[in-house]
Amino acid sequence: FRGRRDKTRPVDSYYIELTLRRAMEKAEIKPGDRKLVVHSFRYTYVTRMRRELPADMVMKLAGHTTVKMTDYYNKKVIDTSLKQLIGADAAAANLFT
Repeated sequence: FRGRRDKTRPVDSYYIELTLRRAMEKAEIKPGDRKLVVHSFRYTYVTRMRRELPADMVMKLAGHTTVKMTDYYNKKVIDTSLKQLIGADAAAANLFT
């Protein structure tokens, strides 16, 4: 990102964090014990996009060069993981009947 006043210099990280903090206060987002930084939104973006799109498409949208990196940012929700395990358990049980 480039500065507002001096377009030749990048925005200072302090300014970005201050802007994020103000936006969170305005939106009434209370981070609690979590440390929310601008980079946190990358995790959220990838995780939510992966719910709807294939990994290779999300990889391109996120600007990653490998699906492995995209998977690193994809933080599956515990409910989704449990549903997948329950489905896998039923499928495995059918193999031996």
